Order: sequence, then C-alpha cells, then structure tokens
Amino acid sequence: MSGAARGTLWVTTNYCNRTVVRVKQGKVLVTNLVTHHKLTVTAGHAYTATAAPVAPALKWSNPAPIGNGGELAAISCPTTGFCAAVNQNGDVVTSTDPSGGGGTWSTTSLVSDQGLNEISCPTAGFCVASDGLSGDVLVSTDPTGGAGAWSTANIVNPVGDGIVGLTCPSSGLCVAVDSQGNVFTTTDPTAGAGAWLSGPINPGNTFDDVSCAGSSLCLAVGAGISASANPAAGSSTWRTSTALAALSADACPTTKLCVVGDQNGNAYASTDPTGGPSTYKETENIDTDHPFQPITGISCQANGDCVVVGLSGDAVTTANPSGGAKAWSSKTIDSSTGLTDVSCPTADLCVAADQTGDVVIGRAG
Repeated sequence: MSGAARGTLWVTTNYCNRTVVRVKQGKVLVTNLVTHHKLTVTAGHAYTATAAPVAPALKWSNPAPIGNGGELAAISCPTTGFCAAVNQNGDVVTSTDPSGGGGTWSTTSLVSDQGLNEISCPTAGFCVASDGLSGDVLVSTDPTGGAGAWSTANIVNPVGDGIVGLTCPSSGLCVAVDSQGNVFTTTDPTAGAGAWLSGPINPGNTFDDVSCAGSSLCLAVGAGISASANPAAGSSTWRTSTALAALSADACPTTKLCVVGDQNGNAYASTDPTGGPSTYKETENIDTDHPFQPITGISCQANGDCVVVGLSGDAVTTANPSGGAKAWSSKTIDSSTGLTDVSCPTADLCVAADQTGDVVIGRAG
C-alpha cells in the first residue's frame, strides 16, 4: 500500500496480514497495491488493506507406485484418511492412509475387459465409479470390501456411448455426463439403472468433466459449458453455452465459486457459475513452466485455494483463482509422465495421480 501526503500527519502500521493507515491531520491519498483501488482518508479515520491471499506451500513427495501399474484415470479423497483411485486396468485402488506411501494402497479388480475412468467418493463409506465404454456405473457402500462389495448398473445406452464425467456430492445425488452431450442424475445411486434420469443438455457434443457443489449447483464442461441450479430435477434445468469450448476439467467447491481448465492450459474462474460464460474470468497459461499443456484435474477449497494438474507433470496452485497470472505458481512434481487428476480433502493435503500408476502426495509446509 502507498500513500501521498497533502499537509498531513498519519501513522502506518504493518501487520502480518494487513496494513493500517490512521490519519491524524489533513488527508492521505491511499493506493491499495493488491486491488489497485485508490481513496482519500481524512483526519480521524483509518484504512485497512489486507494482504493478497497466499495458497499453502505444498511439499510434494516423489511419485509412489500403487496398484498394478495401470494408468490412473481419476482419484477421489473425501478425507485425509481415505482415498480411492481407478485405473485403465479396471481396478479400484484404495487407502486409509493415503499419505503413508505406496504400500498403504490395496487393489481390487472390478472389471476385466475394460478400464475405469471416473470415481467419486463423497465419504469413505460410499463410492461410485464408471467406465468409459459400456456406460456402466459401479456403486459400493464398502469401497474397501473387495469386488463383492460393488454392484454394477448400465445407465447409458446404446453401448459405446461412454461416461466421461462423474461426481457425487453426497450419497443422495450423483451426476454423470457422456460423450454425446447427455446428463444422467440420480438421488438413489444404490437403486440400480432405473433410478437414473437422463436427457440431452448439449446434444452431439462431448463433455470432459462435471462438478457439483451440493444439490444446488452442477457444472459440466467440454465442448461448451452447462450449469444447473437444480440438477436432481433432470436435464430440463440445465443451461448450456458453447462460447467457452475445449474445456477439460472443473471444480465447484461452493455455489459461489467454480474453476475451469481447458486443453490449452488456461483457467477460468467465476463467482456466479450459473450466470453464463461472461462471468468467467480467464487467466491464460497458468503453468508458466510448461504453457499450453492440457489441464486434466482441479481440486479447490471453499476459500479459493486450488491445485491444478496437467499433462506437463506440474502442479499449479493459487489462493485467488481470479487474481490473474501472478496469483498462480507452478512446480514440476512428476517429471517422467503426465498427471491425470488431483484430489485435496484439505488445503494441507493433496493427492495427485499419474499416467504410470503413481501417486504424488502434497503436504503443507
């Protein structure tokens, strides 16, 4: 923060997270160097400027192999004490100590003829996975209980139109999207295929990801952007625009924050996710080490802390996703292969998955 004197007497006090200017005589023209806002503070008044938010500095482990070496397609960590990942060998790989190294993970083969591409676990006791070819979802209320603890339902027909995005913000709501622009929703994921509603929301156009902030907001992205404030009511509640395209990943930690990444390494953030593409502020090439690399996974906290991963093998972090290029910081955490997804149950712990069956653990400080 800076000030300009006009026959004044003032006191500036710096704290760890703010600066306070108290004017005793005259007036001071103050410029907030974070927001660039200018104002005049007169005698008897004070102005407080808070510091720019800073994301926790994560220290990343070396990549650790889990499972049987199959490419990890997705990972979901609802708590610091549970993570589940799926791979292209058709396995689910789980851990009740995800930060404890590769030896803490257990592998269960769920399908033998194809890979699994999505998983979402709102709690440690409930997970839903999907494949990308036959349109099946696999549901478990005991994800560590072995193959017999999982049931399968086909929700997409015809066969060959696969699920490409899946999220379950709770055990009472799951939302999936497919490669033909359709959405599938259920409020009872354990009830089988008949419990899913389906319908087109971006006909003929593929999606890449979907994220929900509870039952009041879902956002699907791909060859366009689609949003619903009442996803449980079916496809008629969704509104779609193709003004933003080539989108590849998204995260909506609250109804007032969604962060989206695209295939060219750009990020978009909105505090009004249902307001259409014009509400999304773009930051180009957030990965300054490897610009233009496709973004494959995003995990965000409600306060705006976000971790983004991509095919560069980098993790890109921010505490202010709409703060422009300087608000993002990139670091290579997997130099040998690309990262496919990331899940952060808290700001202090993140688990990233890669293309060779490894996980990389990020811990605060």
